[in-house]
Amino acid sequence: MATESDRDEVRDGVLEEWATTGSCAERAKKRQRIADEAQISEELMEEWVCPISGALPVDPVTAKDGRVYERHDLTLWFEKNPGDTVKSPVTGEEMGKDVTTAYQVKNSIKHLVDRGLLRGAAADTWKAASKEMEGFSAELKEYMIKASQGDVAAMVAIGFAYREGEHGVTVNHAKSIEWMRKAALKDSVQAWASLGVAHVQGKGVKRDYIAGIMYLTHAAQLGSEHGCCALAHYLHQGTLIERDIPMARYWYLKSLKNGITKDAIRLSKDRRAAFLREHN
Repeated sequence: MATESDRDEVRDGVLEEWATTGSCAERAKKRQRIADEAQISEELMEEWVCPISGALPVDPVTAKDGRVYERHDLTLWFEKNPGDTVKSPVTGEEMGKDVTTAYQVKNSIKHLVDRGLLRGAAADTWKAASKEMEGFSAELKEYMIKASQGDVAAMVAIGFAYREGEHGVTVNHAKSIEWMRKAALKDSVQAWASLGVAHVQGKGVKRDYIAGIMYLTHAAQLGSEHGCCALAHYLHQGTLIERDIPMARYWYLKSLKNGITKDAIRLSKDRRAAFLREHN
């Protein structure tokens, strides 16, 4: 089966042959038409790209300055500029942080890409990203919107989705780390615990035992059941840090207290039960 790249080569070959056949006048007209179409594509690209990323927006939103942005890029802009208002990336004037989904813009970009009026690397990237987003579950799409509005639980949910390969996405530990870091900056205990384990295991990030233990300790101190159990496990095993049974018992017992965020996985609970039976 011919790939899209193969079809592009055939198309380019046909265009080249078409542009080099006929009389001199005909060839000149054909070349001019190709040049005009390329110019149109370039001008359209400048009109539709996100002012922040310079890429075609897959999830376009309209901001209070009337400009259209990629939701993710605008969210990052907001996060870098805390407060109720922010300076527009385009005009530099103060604007609110409310956004609306630009459905018409998304449909227009799709129409232009499908017709070949927008083409090149930017269009190819847009098509790949759009195809990925089409597979997202309705729940994940809702999480994306909520996360762009600062919802920490939604950020964590997206992080877990990429970590576990749920809600229509494939496993992507790097993206999981990206979302967990966003949530951790807002003091999500689940995010800190997840980052700790990821650093210990080297998933989505370079393995770093020291950072991993630090993150797990922070998560445990904030009240993460998973953080408490993971830290207790490593203290019990004595592989990453010095073995300390009393401290392991302390953290396991703390994980059972009221007020703790119940986020431990089944394996951690089983380890806790076995440890406490042995060291009761």
